[in-house]
Amino acid sequence: ARPALLLGVTVTLFAGIVGTAVGVTAGYLRGAFDAVTSIAIDIALAFPGLVLLIAVRATFGNSMTVFIILFSLTSIPAYARIVRGATFSLSEREFVDAAAGMGATKRRILARELTPNIVLPVLSFAFIGFALVIVAEGGLAFIGLSLDQITWGQLIADGTGDINKHGHVSLIPATVMFLTILAFNLVGDGLRS
Repeated sequence: ARPALLLGVTVTLFAGIVGTAVGVTAGYLRGAFDAVTSIAIDIALAFPGLVLLIAVRATFGNSMTVFIILFSLTSIPAYARIVRGATFSLSEREFVDAAAGMGATKRRILARELTPNIVLPVLSFAFIGFALVIVAEGGLAFIGLSLDQITWGQLIADGTGDINKHGHVSLIPATVMFLTILAFNLVGDGLRS
């Protein structure tokens, strides 16, 4: 569990912070910055992340650092898209106009008015994003393209050769992985509602 949880937490924190900063800035400033950011987000979301993960893993190896950077880079656009959309609606609200009318700078409005109000949607998505990172790592481990360390996906793959006689070898890590992902999805859904 340790490698998967470490990867999930690190990627979620890094991608959440960077994606939130990019999304809230693009959603509030709009104009050319938003147009360029939107195009970059669309390109990043359209590119198949699994292909990138496999190609970079084959080139740079399978250390934890490489996986953290890869999963973070493929996760940032999703956070930025969600935050950008939330910021669009919030930036039209009266409290933002009031802060601007009182002479608040754009930086202050971003930091003090908008960012605290989008924390809950970001936190809700972060729990689901955390679960997605665990699923992606488990899938790569299952096909033998993940970390050097033993993970749930590798344990599931190790037990598939003898699944008729010793099904528990694959079933136990698959169940633990499923329950972990389900727990994080339920927490994310609870925060959203």
